[in-house]
Amino acid sequence: MVVLAIGAHPDDIEYGCGGTLSKLSGDEKVHFLIFTHGEISGDIWTRFFEARDSSRIIGANTTVWNYEDGDIPVDGESVGCLRRLIQNIKPDTIFTHHPEDLHQDHRNVAAITFSASKGIDNILCYPCPSTWDRFHPNYFVDITGQFETKMKMLKCHESQADKSYLSPDAIRNNAEYWAYHCLRNGRLYEAFEIRQVIT
Repeated sequence: MVVLAIGAHPDDIEYGCGGTLSKLSGDEKVHFLIFTHGEISGDIWTRFFEARDSSRIIGANTTVWNYEDGDIPVDGESVGCLRRLIQNIKPDTIFTHHPEDLHQDHRNVAAITFSASKGIDNILCYPCPSTWDRFHPNYFVDITGQFETKMKMLKCHESQADKSYLSPDAIRNNAEYWAYHCLRNGRLYEAFEIRQVIT
């Protein structure tokens, strides 16, 4: 089994589904695809190595593309690039951004993913801090046993440590919120909205 996790910027994937990917990495091959180096928020190479080091914690392969941070286009070229990557690694499951997001890069990556991933059985959308209130999760993953791994992954992004939503308390509170949401008090969860699941 192969999993492809797609993000617009370094740290998006870890924030949205790092615990779930850690859980899956024991049985499945995990790939990270990041569309930009996140250069608006830091040095290109610093952010590249942070992303690489983070993904290595769970043994994932990482690909970082050179799209411009803040201006990822939804066009035939970007869709074609992703389609070719998908054809190459043949994922069974794809995680991507939620399409209702205040950040244009997140919205555009979701649109590119949906266009490029026809024929993929499982597509799940994860939230980011900028996801609108139109996110309606209907799939939850218990990451209590993987939470510390998720935090180690996020801590690799040292250049972003000043962002409040990446603080350990914020990450834990978010995981507790999703646990309360599905009546699993005392646990830690990640939440997803299913785009498509075929069994």
